[in-house]
Amino acid sequence: MKKSVLVTGGTGAIGEAICRRFAAGGYFVGVHCRAKKEKAEKLAKELGGVALCFDVSREEETKAGIEG
Repeated sequence: MKKSVLVTGGTGAIGEAICRRFAAGGYFVGVHCRAKKEKAEKLAKELGGVALCFDVSREEETKAGIEG
């Protein structure tokens, strides 16, 4: 079974680098964003992961975003 990771802020410069590092290490990467959905989807597709867009400061939104 492949390990998974969710990188919050995955569309920022540092977050993107973290996503790439985890993907290179064999992880299934969840690329999180709050507003840059297109960028998150592009990166997730490139890495074979998934884009998850929600505001982590809102509990209900976070639960819905993670539970899919």
